[in-house]
Amino acid sequence: MVSNGDDRTLSPPVEESWARIDAWLVRHAPETLRSLRPPVTTEAIAEAERTLGLAFCPDLVASLLCHDGTDLDTGVLTVDGVTLSPLAGIVADSLFRRDIGRDTEEFGEAELAAYWRDHWVMITRGVAGDSYDGRFITHRPGEDYGRVGRFFTGDAPSFTEWGSLRAMLADLADALEHRRPMRGEVPIVHGGAVHWEGVPAPVGDPVSLLELAERAGEPERPDRPASLHTPYGALLQAAAGAETPSDGQDPSALSFVHVAYPRRSPAPYQPDVLFAEGMPPGELLLRMGVRPESLRERSKGQAVFAASRLWAATRPMVRAGTCGAWSFVVQEGGDIRPHEAELRRPEVLRRVSAASRAVLLYGQGNSVTRTVYEDGSPAADDEQQAPFDPASADPWGAARPLYARMLAELRPDFGIDFDPVEATRGELLSGLVLRYPDDLRAPDPDPDGEFELDPEDMRDFDLGAIVAANSDEVLRRLFLRQLRRLMTETGLDGFPEISGALDLLDRGEPVASGDDTPLDLRTRRIEAEMRASFTVGIHRRAEETEVAPDELRGWGTRYNGAEALRRFIRFPLLVGGSAVLHSRLSPDWRAEVLADLTAVRAETHENP
Repeated sequence: MVSNGDDRTLSPPVEESWARIDAWLVRHAPETLRSLRPPVTTEAIAEAERTLGLAFCPDLVASLLCHDGTDLDTGVLTVDGVTLSPLAGIVADSLFRRDIGRDTEEFGEAELAAYWRDHWVMITRGVAGDSYDGRFITHRPGEDYGRVGRFFTGDAPSFTEWGSLRAMLADLADALEHRRPMRGEVPIVHGGAVHWEGVPAPVGDPVSLLELAERAGEPERPDRPASLHTPYGALLQAAAGAETPSDGQDPSALSFVHVAYPRRSPAPYQPDVLFAEGMPPGELLLRMGVRPESLRERSKGQAVFAASRLWAATRPMVRAGTCGAWSFVVQEGGDIRPHEAELRRPEVLRRVSAASRAVLLYGQGNSVTRTVYEDGSPAADDEQQAPFDPASADPWGAARPLYARMLAELRPDFGIDFDPVEATRGELLSGLVLRYPDDLRAPDPDPDGEFELDPEDMRDFDLGAIVAANSDEVLRRLFLRQLRRLMTETGLDGFPEISGALDLLDRGEPVASGDDTPLDLRTRRIEAEMRASFTVGIHRRAEETEVAPDELRGWGTRYNGAEALRRFIRFPLLVGGSAVLHSRLSPDWRAEVLADLTAVRAETHENP
């Protein structure tokens, strides 16, 4: 951040910006105007300066002589997501930070190299009335004098783009008068109060990593180990038809998957393993969500190799075999962080155990868990923990004999005799999982068994008043109009499975949304695109990847829209409709709801 330089002369005086803000609020947002406190006296400012042992910068004095911050009323005026503090709050919060700063270590003389400095003055509070997220003004003489900084508990302090308070207030006045974005949000007036809404980036047509993967085809494992340092961008370029990198490295290697960390000693192979009773391996894989086009026999080496390449697009790779009267499946690649390991998901366990029985064994940290499902429902869960030795070179080593013992107990308990190494040796039927979506959970009903609307969940919109004044048919048509707007905003209405579902909903016909229906496959694929883009985007290096931030956001936006559609189809009208409104992208969504409501009332000849 450069110094503020001529910022104090380029920006209009504080008094002029406050006059513009006040005049605009008088005309457009009287509720927010009422949140502004009257000015303080010069005597009160002098007393505050004596308490803090410093003289306030001219901008802060001028601002306090216009308004003593804000009250925390409904519709309170916010700037950069926080509210301006009254003078009493400025003093109290600054003293509080000083007390904490006394016990923290400073890391040099640089202005921001400390938890808190005595010449910083906290000028804001969070919308909840706290000072965990706030803005301060530095009063240290020099080029940084008067600059606005950002303080967030648990993070290092930093300077904002505003070189002075007058610059921040001038930006606020411009944003209100001309509806200009301020830190990515624009001011919207609803119900006489100012609300800030994000400016959505165009969704466009983001790069499909799954389509690139399908065009690339599954690579065969080379005779020698492949390099794991070729950037993912080279894979995308190769898939798109660009020349293969000429640096001698394998063009199908990922730099962020299966990185080999040195071990102090060889560890036994103790994978997550899921057993299913009385079904062949192929059926087990299909129940897990493996797509038929990816099914074939693979060795462990080939499965791991293919799972870490573009062809998999970070989707989980699983292999299945037989173990007496049971089949088993292990995951060999893909996103296998413990909290997202595919075999542990209840959505998978229920499907695998339908009209059957499933047993899952997995270790995590110093614990090992055995979970049993019968006919789609959990039947038993046994977690055992091994002693934790922080001084051990291998802190989780104590869990290894526990895993082996619990694995051996499967023989007398279920008739499962399983040797992980021998059972997974050679080629086994395998494939890529197109994940089933997480279960939808409706909000808990109120004591009367009805869904209670939460105004905060509705983004400060009184949906309850609309619900109380209109029939179910009006509400259904209103929410459908909003759903179509959301599908257009996210680009989802371009998929035939989704546009077809919208047409069915318009006609009041049911929408088939079970496993492996066209709509289900489309939503699962959208989630896979989002996960792949997220993984690649987070791990990109400099300009080496084609997954730009806008494309990552594009798939994230589409995923959120698809989830709202799922909720609308499966949940009661108010729950599903609330999910749609919560997901709307347009800053003007409130006005669009009211306009749609007027149109629907005219269609149905209903009056409130």
